[in-house]
Amino acid sequence: MFQEALEQSSLSQLSTTIASISQAIATSNLTLPEIAPVTWPTEILSPRLALIEDTVKNVAAWENLRETAVREVVDRSQMAKAGDTVAVAGQFVLDHALLVRSLPPSIPSNLSMGNHAEIRHRDEEVGAKLEEQLAVLDSRLLHLRKRSWENMAKGDAASTRLAAAGIRELLTEVLHLLAPDSKVEKSDIWLQRSNRALPKPTRRMRLEYVIGPLAREFDAFVPFDESVEHVNKFTHQFADNREVVRIILAEVENWIYLLVSARRRDV
Repeated sequence: MFQEALEQSSLSQLSTTIASISQAIATSNLTLPEIAPVTWPTEILSPRLALIEDTVKNVAAWENLRETAVREVVDRSQMAKAGDTVAVAGQFVLDHALLVRSLPPSIPSNLSMGNHAEIRHRDEEVGAKLEEQLAVLDSRLLHLRKRSWENMAKGDAASTRLAAAGIRELLTEVLHLLAPDSKVEKSDIWLQRSNRALPKPTRRMRLEYVIGPLAREFDAFVPFDESVEHVNKFTHQFADNREVVRIILAEVENWIYLLVSARRRDV
């Protein structure tokens, strides 16, 4: 098991983090499909079904990512990077479930206050690491990220809406920077597309260009990206709910960090 390999190395803290995330996911994600239908009336439940399904799909994708890491990681340096990816991916999966639970009327979490504080701390750690990555890619991206959180800190509904819009813009900017039309359209991803009527590369094509279709992360990242798209559809509806938007910012930032960290060397 990947967990055991980490424990046998000097990466015991990372192993502890992944174990903690795994326990929280079992509590928060896997129980949602049973709890949501008895908590929300049909008119509220129906539009959110895709979000609920994503909580389970994301878990399956994360578990597959861990299993793939076991097979492919061969040395300690790779283990550290793979462990970081698995941990942040798990945090993304967990954040998505907490987001769904926070949608009004909220579904209470079985996690303790200490668990929630730990989750928030990990989100902040990922945010700090993301800032370092953005500074290397383009300083304007770093400014956009900071502006989103500055708006979030103001607390009023208008600023919260700007924060949600800003983090969506950041994701779009990063994806297009790493996979611009000019480069994707020169790749086999575009040249061998089945739908010749497409006017420009799709989001899935850009993801494939950034990660590479054979990378161990790709199969997990596809459902992750789909769940982010589903979340975006609800951003406007709950943009004045500060806690919902805070979790959206954290979830999307985890996703951006995963994209940037797992990108191909030549991207």
